[in-house]
Amino acid sequence: MLPTCEELGIGFVPYSPLGRGFLSGKIDETTTFGSNDNRSTLPRFTPEARKANQPVVRLLEEIGRKKGATSAQIALAWLLAQKPRIVPIPGTTKLRRLEENISAAAIDLTAGDLRHIQDAICFSYSIWSINPLTSMRQSQGIRCELGCCARILV
Repeated sequence: MLPTCEELGIGFVPYSPLGRGFLSGKIDETTTFGSNDNRSTLPRFTPEARKANQPVVRLLEEIGRKKGATSAQIALAWLLAQKPRIVPIPGTTKLRRLEENISAAAIDLTAGDLRHIQDAICFSYSIWSINPLTSMRQSQGIRCELGCCARILV
């Protein structure tokens, strides 16, 4: 989808660019969701999937510590660094989170940062992926490119 958007000059707005809160670092395999929280019904929020994806969050946190930023800010900065037509719009009800999210645009990620994040995303995707057509969990080794990773994160 992203190559088509680029070819046609169409912008792309990722839905839930912080993975419904997962990339904020506040959710791990021990987190419980209320009965009215739809994350409890999503395959990517099973305890096993959350555990398998923690290395991505830990890397975002590590880069964030070096840059004085949160993991959520680093995730948004990574999205912004991909293509100029990708415009994440994270949802929030808190002014301080809005300000935090906006400041992600000022974070400069190095080529090394971008590569490390991409590698972590692709590794996570390869060991615990969700088939977007069937929503079934599958453990498999696959070749990962930006397109598949973007679908997982956004």
